[in-house]
Amino acid sequence: MDKNSNTAGAKHWAWVWQNDDATFITITDNKAQRSITENFEKGFENAVLVHDCWRSHFNTNALSHQICIAHLLRELNYLSEKHNHKWSKVCKTLLITALDLKRKMNQVVISQQALNVKL
Repeated sequence: MDKNSNTAGAKHWAWVWQNDDATFITITDNKAQRSITENFEKGFENAVLVHDCWRSHFNTNALSHQICIAHLLRELNYLSEKHNHKWSKVCKTLLITALDLKRKMNQVVISQQALNVKL
């Protein structure tokens, strides 16, 4: 994931990689593949790389690639609003429903774990 920023009048990008245990941030003057390979020479052989479809992300070695759900929803919004595509509305509803079900499932699991805690 990257964010465009402005450093001393020149464009720079903050690259952020994160997992459950750590966050790694670096600043570069480009969005090229070399910005990734300079930090992660072997890529992410054992990880799913979630990203926003930038070419350098797709060119990064990874176990698998996933497009960020927030970016997918944004694109589906665009297609629905700009072109009134019915399928994009259906896809958006499907993704939102899946996210809601996942949240509810997590709440049930947390509740069950709380009930099983021995005091």
